[in-house]
Amino acid sequence: MASWARIRLWWRWAVVLCGVAALLLLLIQLNALFAEYKKVASLMALQPPLLSFQELDQVEYLTLLSPYGLKHPQTINLNHEFLIEYSPARSLFFPSSWHGTFDPTNTNTNATTRFFLPEKIWLDTAGNPIQAHGGGILFDHTYFWYGEYKNGKTYQAESTGTARVDIIGVACSSSKDLWAWKFEGIVLAPHPSDPTHDLHKSKVLERPKVIYNEKKANM
Repeated sequence: MASWARIRLWWRWAVVLCGVAALLLLLIQLNALFAEYKKVASLMALQPPLLSFQELDQVEYLTLLSPYGLKHPQTINLNHEFLIEYSPARSLFFPSSWHGTFDPTNTNTNATTRFFLPEKIWLDTAGNPIQAHGGGILFDHTYFWYGEYKNGKTYQAESTGTARVDIIGVACSSSKDLWAWKFEGIVLAPHPSDPTHDLHKSKVLERPKVIYNEKKANM
């Protein structure tokens, strides 16, 4: 009888200890969840005017609360969030200050020329088509759109039979609002005479990139 009493006593203490451990684990999880909630709340509380002055460098992921409740916070790819119309991160990509520029339902007759429409050629501030094929945008207090300059003669390449334009160079345009773009010129010209050079006009130039030269402190 004494041995059974000891077993029951040990069993009760084991149950109590398991309960205490489970409670501690729950408190740890709740504390971590609350910390994530505070970070997300502070981020989402930013208004679009403030976001426009905030520089973000190499942001790939953002921790958001699950749309189905607070049970499982999750890390979401911003590339996916960009495509979701009702994403909580929508204001990061489309601040309300841009709506007047890009909303084709705007009835303001003075702004109709600021609509970008499919199949319509996008012109720069000089009235010429923007040349930035295969390029990207770099932000340094001003938006810089760089890419291949293709305003040349198109012909059929003998080796591949594909249509091509000889290398003219990498063009760059600048903008303050992502709509009105000023052509800044050719920032990387082809090599004029050496056919073995990577930038000779007979070569293929695609998807140019911009990197920072730390020694010369320029791009």
